[in-house]
Amino acid sequence: MGRYHFIAIDPSISELGLAVFENFEITKIKRITGPKTVGAQEARRLKLLLGKLQQELFSLTRLGLQHGGWDLVIEWPEVYSSRKTDPNDLLLLAGVVGMIVGGFDWRRVYSYRPKEWKGQVPKVVHNERTMKKMSDKILTELKHIPGSYRHNVVDACGLALFHKEALSEI
Repeated sequence: MGRYHFIAIDPSISELGLAVFENFEITKIKRITGPKTVGAQEARRLKLLLGKLQQELFSLTRLGLQHGGWDLVIEWPEVYSSRKTDPNDLLLLAGVVGMIVGGFDWRRVYSYRPKEWKGQVPKVVHNERTMKKMSDKILTELKHIPGSYRHNVVDACGLALFHKEALSEI
């Protein structure tokens, strides 16, 4: 695989994990947070979260122009019948993903369902495996994110590494 650049995003309804992949490694990570609640106005809540993403992407735009734009790699929402979560949260998540996919000028978009890229491996085990593949620079950056809030960023990194491997098999 030659030079390749993309942004991997692990979305949720209140924050996003972002990993920038350039050439053969993750070069930047970011936790983007939105408001936990904004009254009953969910659309406003999502708009504020996506506004923060837009600010972050704006800072990456110049770099993206050097290589023809960014590809997006994103986790696609999936319904789990065994989970006891509020199904309305999944609707909100679908809205977040739709806004990310359609709201920015991506060169190409790749999406993976959680089972496609994580399989049935427990989250703790998968996160440990992902962290073993990260550079010291990224592990240092990750330490600046409080432990209970790292999961979306670690998942974005895992998604990026999975996508890199998936492309090398083509």
